[in-house]
Amino acid sequence: MQILNALVALSGDRNNMILKAGLTPAEILLLQQLHGADAVMQIEPVGEVKREPFQEVERLRRLYPIQQKRVQEIWRDFPAGSFPVRIDMLSLNPALLKAAEASAPYVIDAALA
Repeated sequence: MQILNALVALSGDRNNMILKAGLTPAEILLLQQLHGADAVMQIEPVGEVKREPFQEVERLRRLYPIQQKRVQEIWRDFPAGSFPVRIDMLSLNPALLKAAEASAPYVIDAALA
């Protein structure tokens, strides 16, 4: 599963932005639902982690306990039970991505993630 860093405009407010590190494509989708489709920007792939989709759903449920229904809907929004494991599966506006040459991939140990 791809790991990404991104800037998030809280509630879509670009004057109130935070850097989120260690995101997954599924978490990017969730943050877009919570803050707006263009609120997650400068998305930059930084590595990979070995994590099964069910593990990612559980991780998101723990991180966003109030958003249980939205977390479950992420799984259902993809055809044939597939799960977004790469950013290119999301069909995002390219303007939300950070320039590819700026990223330097590395591998994250699944035990630490």
